[in-house]
Amino acid sequence: MNHTSARSLKTALWSAGMLLVHYVVMLAMLMLLLRVVPSYVKVYADFDMELPLLTQWTVTASATVAHYWYPLLSLVFGLDAVVFIGLIRLPPEFSWVRLMWFFVVLIALLICAVFTAVALHLPVQTAVEVLQ
Repeated sequence: MNHTSARSLKTALWSAGMLLVHYVVMLAMLMLLLRVVPSYVKVYADFDMELPLLTQWTVTASATVAHYWYPLLSLVFGLDAVVFIGLIRLPPEFSWVRLMWFFVVLIALLICAVFTAVALHLPVQTAVEVLQ
């Protein structure tokens, strides 16, 4: 195997690993929206609490994802795969673009997860303040 094909194989494997990380984090976010948010909604409904706007947005996003999860998942995974294929074909001097793609998607997903966690915590904080 010559140097160029070894580099291409290394690039393809590295990019495939980045794509796999994207998929794992996306599935974790999907589980957060489909499993965790509805369980919090049930608890808040039992307490008949007025939800803050941020929490209402999160509940709406969760309901939308629950209703349209298959097309949304296909669209997001498909777009990520198309970008992945395009990035593999870039010349080596553009390897920074692959890293930017990896980190931008990862940071966006982490921001969504933090947003969701904060939105779910706000009513709990409000309830604790009211009970004191």
